[in-house]
Order: sequence, then C-alpha cells, then structure tokens
Amino acid sequence: IKSIAILFFSFLNFTLLAQQDSIIIDSIPPTLDSYYNYEEIDPFFKRTGLKEEEKLRMLYQQADNYYRRDDYQRARELCYAALRYKPSWGKPHYLVGLMYAASGKKCSPSTDGLGFHAQVLIWAAIEEWELAIDDPEVGPQAKAYIEQYKAYLPTKASYEKEVAQEKRGAYYFIPCWVQRWAKVSFLAE
Repeated sequence: IKSIAILFFSFLNFTLLAQQDSIIIDSIPPTLDSYYNYEEIDPFFKRTGLKEEEKLRMLYQQADNYYRRDDYQRARELCYAALRYKPSWGKPHYLVGLMYAASGKKCSPSTDGLGFHAQVLIWAAIEEWELAIDDPEVGPQAKAYIEQYKAYLPTKASYEKEVAQEKRGAYYFIPCWVQRWAKVSFLAE
C-alpha cells in the first residue's frame, strides 16, 4: 500500500516526507476560507482510495508535525479534518487543547504569556480536552490536564477588569490565532 500511496502522491504533485515506517503528506491542499472548509481535502482523499483509518492516521500525523513546528493554525485545521471522518475520536481534540494551552506567549506577548489574554486560552483548551476524555488513548491525560490547568483560569475580578460590562456574558471570543468562542469559567476563590 505504501508504493500505491507514493504513486498517487507523486502523480498529484504532493511532496512526501518519509518518517520511519510511515508516509506523511507535506502539503495537504490548503483550505481558503476557514479550518471548517474541507472542499479540497475530500477530493484529494477520494483520488487516493485510502481506507478511513489510513486517512485518519495521515491527517493526525501531519497535524502533529505542524504542531511540533509551532504552526498551530495548520495543525488545528488538520485535526478538525480528521474529526470530520471520525467525530468521536478524542486524540485530535487533545492535541488542539495542547495548542491552546501553549499559546499564552503568542496571544499575550506583552505579559510574557501570563496575563488575562493568556488565561482565557485555558477555557478553549479545557473545552477541547473535555471532548477527548472518552478516548481511552488520551482520556487519562486529558483529565489530568483539565485538573492541572484549572489553577490557571482567570479570576472573576480579572475578567471584570479586562472585559467591558456590556461585553460580558457566558461566552468570550478569544482573539489571536484561536478565533473562537469559549465558555467563561473562573478560578475558584
């Protein structure tokens, strides 16, 4: 199957990276509008004829590859592409949670990743890890991270100081590369 995959990828002008015993796609077609746009990934996989598990493995491996290069947007995009094929899979949610938790310095550079804008990332990270809890492969780690990172949640006082009263609510829009809403919760005081 490896040689068939190589033939398909070469034909489609995709660059391949050999990593130990597996093949990783170096360039899955980019999605243009947002990470929910799979119009280019689906036709790619239809042309390859790969089985579902092979598609999932390739998407996740490449997501992990981008994660290790600190390209979190691309890694998240591929995690969500994998979830499109297997919505109940916790591993991509776990990885996205790690990305959000590690983004403090990227999203709050003026406070060296320690201020309110870094703390709100924990809301999104916890939401992702909660979606990974039922996966036996990553569930225990996801639970441990949830408990560990609850200590870094913002306080209600810091939320009220940073967010104008008319913009306060049950959800908060996290800017930076994250660009998503997360449910507001506070450090237990």
